[in-house]
Amino acid sequence: MNPTTLKIGIWQDAGASGDIEANLQIIRNAAKKASDQGINLLIFPECFLTGYFRKSEIRELAEQVDAVAIDRLNNISKESNVALLMGVYEISGDNVFNSAICISPQQGECARYRKRALYGEWEKSSFSRGSNVAVFEMLGFKIGILICFDIEFPELSRELASIGVDLIAVPTSLMSPYTEVANHIVAARAIENQVYVAYANRIGSELELDYVGLSSICSPTGQLLAQASIHETEMISATISLDEIKQARSTFCYVDELANI
Repeated sequence: MNPTTLKIGIWQDAGASGDIEANLQIIRNAAKKASDQGINLLIFPECFLTGYFRKSEIRELAEQVDAVAIDRLNNISKESNVALLMGVYEISGDNVFNSAICISPQQGECARYRKRALYGEWEKSSFSRGSNVAVFEMLGFKIGILICFDIEFPELSRELASIGVDLIAVPTSLMSPYTEVANHIVAARAIENQVYVAYANRIGSELELDYVGLSSICSPTGQLLAQASIHETEMISATISLDEIKQARSTFCYVDELANI
């Protein structure tokens, strides 16, 4: 692998909502497929390990995301030699967070992010709001994490771009009818920050929510490098390049120009 490139994948799936054991098996199988394709980093949807819209079960499921579950993810990552990024419920004292964790074959858990832009009354009443920025490095790339609704706020993506990330990875649970986020906003965030954006959505349904798929990987110029369907379980991938970021910023860099305004 060229040290200026990184192969990333997205696993689009409904998962087994509320069944951590079943989801660990899905993750293991997906990681094996990713390994066979030479993928370095595999991104799963928001709250993939636990299920997203579980309402009364949130604390119970969050308690199951314990050291044993993380150790099993570590083993999957090591066996496949693929880094795994996914959403989980996270319990911390009296607080429950909508979080994302990254597990790498070399380091184990290397990043943890707590969602800051909580969506709707259900999230606001169920989760505590995060306050941290999460960035990790992999094969020379600096990668920042946002979760779902976070990407709809240009300020949060710009914050990551301003500290030098090359890729924004976004586990998400985008539901109907908001396909404009997947079809327009994701590419806009890539263009306006001249970074890659990987947007990993789920499919299927949970209670009254119907998810719209359309997971995608966008280039620093907003080109669609890969996009999944609306309804299918599938893996998409793309090889990203530091040279392409440099080329996108060769005439001007939005982040740098902002300092002159």
